[in-house]
Amino acid sequence: MLISVHLLTGAAIGKLSGNLWIAAILSYALHHLLDSIPHYNPKNIAGHLSGNMKNLDKKDIALKSIEPIISALITLHFIFINQTNLIAPMVIGAIFSFLPDLFVFLNWKFNNKTLKFLVRMEKRFHRHTTFWPGILPQAIIVVVAIFILLQ
Repeated sequence: MLISVHLLTGAAIGKLSGNLWIAAILSYALHHLLDSIPHYNPKNIAGHLSGNMKNLDKKDIALKSIEPIISALITLHFIFINQTNLIAPMVIGAIFSFLPDLFVFLNWKFNNKTLKFLVRMEKRFHRHTTFWPGILPQAIIVVVAIFILLQ
């Protein structure tokens, strides 16, 4: 799934629950549930198998960094237009919904045993498909999350 789907749904769960613990647990679990929906996922950055940042295609990094950066900014916007008492659970929800993908990156970078277990769990849920059939469910999920965040 695109980063925007995870960040926005995590923030929406935080808003709906209003509770830090519930937001953390449900957002983390929802990440895996969302990944089990057949979805489009962009290809990895060229040169990623080398395990070294300097071998990565710089243009590819720049292009594939746009969606996560814009997603984070949009999510923060929706978080901070809400009531003050909901900001913390929304931030926690967004963070915990992104954690499994962060573990994948950290495992790639540091090759840690604990992270390997978490990455195996993360990859077990993934179901990928082609662009149009895979972008449509993500768009629907984002619209629902934004609707919740605007209430």
